[in-house]
Amino acid sequence: MAKILVLGHDGFVGAELAARLLASSEHQIFMLAGETSFFSREELLSMVHESFHRKSAGRDLATSLEDLTKRFTLLAGDDNGGGDEVEALPQVEEVWLLEGEDSADILAPHTAADRLSNALSMLPRLKAHVFNYVYSMYGRHVAGTAVSDAAILGERIGRQCEPHGAGHRMFQTGALIGENYIRAGSGGNDIRQLLAALDDVTAEIQERLPEYFDFQSLRLLAKPGASVNLMRVEDAVEIMVCLAQQQATLGEHYCVVSVKNTPLKTLGRLLGKLYGASLAVVAAPQQLNAIDRLLEQRFCAVDEVFVCPDPVGNQDLLRKAGVVCEPALLDDKSLQNVLGVIRKKQANDRAERNRRAASPYSSLSPRSTERPGSKLDYFVAGSDGPHVLILNALGQGLEFWGRLTGQLMHEYRVVLWETRGLESESETLQVKDHLEDIECILRQENITSCYVVGWCTGPQLAVEFYLRRPESILGMVFLNSVFKFAGRPELETPYSTNLEKLCRLLDARPEMAPSVMRSLSTPPANDINLMDETDTNNTARQVLSLTNVDLRTHVLAPFRTVTTTLNYARQILDLLACPTLEKTARVEVPILIVGCEYDQVASAAKSREAAGLFPRCRHIELPGATHYSIYDRAGVVAAMLRRFLSCPSSVVETARQFAVAAE
Repeated sequence: MAKILVLGHDGFVGAELAARLLASSEHQIFMLAGETSFFSREELLSMVHESFHRKSAGRDLATSLEDLTKRFTLLAGDDNGGGDEVEALPQVEEVWLLEGEDSADILAPHTAADRLSNALSMLPRLKAHVFNYVYSMYGRHVAGTAVSDAAILGERIGRQCEPHGAGHRMFQTGALIGENYIRAGSGGNDIRQLLAALDDVTAEIQERLPEYFDFQSLRLLAKPGASVNLMRVEDAVEIMVCLAQQQATLGEHYCVVSVKNTPLKTLGRLLGKLYGASLAVVAAPQQLNAIDRLLEQRFCAVDEVFVCPDPVGNQDLLRKAGVVCEPALLDDKSLQNVLGVIRKKQANDRAERNRRAASPYSSLSPRSTERPGSKLDYFVAGSDGPHVLILNALGQGLEFWGRLTGQLMHEYRVVLWETRGLESESETLQVKDHLEDIECILRQENITSCYVVGWCTGPQLAVEFYLRRPESILGMVFLNSVFKFAGRPELETPYSTNLEKLCRLLDARPEMAPSVMRSLSTPPANDINLMDETDTNNTARQVLSLTNVDLRTHVLAPFRTVTTTLNYARQILDLLACPTLEKTARVEVPILIVGCEYDQVASAAKSREAAGLFPRCRHIELPGATHYSIYDRAGVVAAMLRRFLSCPSSVVETARQFAVAAE
């Protein structure tokens, strides 16, 4: 029984490869799923099971499952060659490294060059005698080398394999798709990233203005005559496995591609029908509006994208090995069927995620603790992993957090609550009361150390609490911070300026509360003219500035009664009076600050300025996002949090960066 190790960045191809090897031979497969994979362990196992069953048609299902369990081991840890799991692996005969496009997430800890170096360094201790390297023609650079320089890359791999008596092969693929679809990150150039980006962008825009795509097209930037080389993942894996079974193929480089490219206009027409948004291909960046640029940023669709090499090149080498690619051709009808299945799975997955998020309390375990004057109710999600303490915005409910906690709870033990004091008829809570609430929860939950994630007003409370208990904080994340900069009115949004004026008015004249409450009882109507074709960029910016339709009533929660309105105003004023930014030099813990381009509550400029005040801070700005990115971009924000929380100590000094994070 041959033992094979599968690792790398592309779990989609890895699952198909593992299933193919398991279904056709007596191989034993070890697959390493680590932090650089866009897939969870459960998702990877699901893909392997589905592919295995499809390839094992005719076998008894129970026998197949038992067979799979005995011969397939999915390991946690770092898929770059580190971790205790790799040290404990038995000797293997063969290693496959499956390289995907490097993530556009700047917090991703490793590059393709790191992954290749680490994988090659494993060969001596694994005693592997074959190293197979798989990468996409749509990666701009692979392992620090331009993808067109296959000879240079091959020489490098060969030099490192030869001293250990290991042979190698290289496989360059086109864009691989398959019905066994699972979400990928929205960064990079692969077709799966385009599908994920389309799903994300169309859903996000429709949640702000449902009718937008009834009147406006979505534009994709590409060169005239652009095309893409598409192939089913199962066909590509079949070809690579057939080649890998031949000793004579060692030392060779193979292009595993379709013999025919698909014009981007054809692909765009099919995708437009499936996603309910007319997809136009344009050649000039100035033809893109703000929403189109959001798709571009999520997909990184510039320059090298959809520029295909000659698809028939290298076919002679394949034929010499007894392999032909013609049967793998995806015609228009087959492509439409595959894309239709993928789109249906995307829609079902999103509907299920939204259904769970619509009932945020259903996945939370309620707790309570007694506090002076009232009971403090809080909630815990998840049962394993480090503690993550979420500091919510003053006066806001937990509806904003349903999507994000639903993702974080699988890896962390999340603690969150609504801040107290709005319903109080006696005394308005102050900053010190909120800090004592935090301390009380930590004490009751026996939390000695935790990460802190603060949103809106939460970051200010996070800093103040850190100064009280620095030893208990491992790292902090500030989302859409509303820190008050004295003497810097240019950093304030019209909303924040008006809110402060309103709070001061209510503090001085509490009898005004009923009229203020009535004026804020309904969300403002939008007056965007989608029929106006004269300035589509301005229309797009207006749409991106809108609040998600699901949240428009929830943002008004502080103004639901006269009592809550007055208490909210006084709590805001107390927070504004606290000189938190004067103490930032004393904060030594690593911090990630995230701002959003279209935040109408806390300007993106404010997050940029705040980042410069903390000694160890990384700053990211999300394009096209609003104050409610924790809801609109839950997957993106969760990915950034996972990257940061996995190694906050990597932030050694303050750095400002603009990024599109991978989901």
